[in-house]
Amino acid sequence: MMVLDGCFIIELVCKVTGLIRREPDDPIFKMDWILPFLMRDLLKLENQIPFFVLQNLFDILEPNPTTSLVSRTLRFFSDHVLERPESVLSKADNLQAKHILDLVRLSFRPSSPKRPVSPSKKNFLLSFQPAEKLHRAGIQFTTRRNKDSFLDIKFADGVLRIPPLPMDDIGSFVTTKSLKIVLGTDDEVARFFTDVGKDVAFDIERSYLAKSIEEVNEYYWNDWHVRWASFKNKYFDTPWSFISASAAAVLLILTMIQTFFAWYSYAYPRKNN
Repeated sequence: MMVLDGCFIIELVCKVTGLIRREPDDPIFKMDWILPFLMRDLLKLENQIPFFVLQNLFDILEPNPTTSLVSRTLRFFSDHVLERPESVLSKADNLQAKHILDLVRLSFRPSSPKRPVSPSKKNFLLSFQPAEKLHRAGIQFTTRRNKDSFLDIKFADGVLRIPPLPMDDIGSFVTTKSLKIVLGTDDEVARFFTDVGKDVAFDIERSYLAKSIEEVNEYYWNDWHVRWASFKNKYFDTPWSFISASAAAVLLILTMIQTFFAWYSYAYPRKNN
C-alpha cells in the first residue's frame, strides 16, 4: 500500500511540475477542484509517507532527474495551495524532511539563527502576557513584510513586528480586518488561534522565539515602561482625553504663575516713593 501510494504521489508531482506529460483525458486535471483537494489530503498527518520511501521510488523511476524530488514536491504545493517565494524554493534541496508535511513546515521556518536565552533571565520565559496587557504596557504591534515565512517575528525597542498570516484559499497575505471577514469578530479570531494551540506540547526554551519572548517579558515587567504607557493611555488615548489633559496642564501652569506672583508681591512689597 505504501509503495502504491508513493508511486501515485510521485506521478502526480511529476505531472504537475512538468517532468511527465499529462494525458488529455486525465481525470485529475479535467476538473479544477480535484487537484487542490488532493494536495490538502496529502498534507494530512495521517496520510504521511516517510520521505526516504518517496525518494527511493523516485530514484528508481527517474535515475537522472534534472531537479530533486524535494524541490519538485515543494514547488508542486507552492503553485496551487501554499505559495512560497522563489527565495525559499531555490533553497529547497537543503531541507531534510521526514515526510511531505514536514517539508512544507520546514519551508516556513525562519532563516534567522536561534538566539540563546540568558541563564539569569530564564524566569522571563515562564509566562507570556496577552496582547492586551502588552499593549497597555506600551508594546506596539505592527506588521513585518516577510514573504519567506509568517513565523519570522521580531521584537526591538518596544515594537513587536509580526508578518501577516496567509489563510487557506484567500491566496494572499491578509490583515486583521480580512480575518474578521473570514472568521468573525476579534474574540472569534482569538478563540480560533487559542483552540489551534490547545493541548500542544511546547518546550519554550527550545523555541526559536525564546529570546524574543524573554525580551518582551523583560520590557513588560519594567516599571517605567508600564507607568509611562499607563499615563499615555489614560491622558492621550483619545482626542477628548488629550484636550482635557492639556486644559488641566494649562490651568495648573496658570495657577502656579498666579501663586508665584502672589508670593513675590508678599515677599517683596513695592516701595512707595
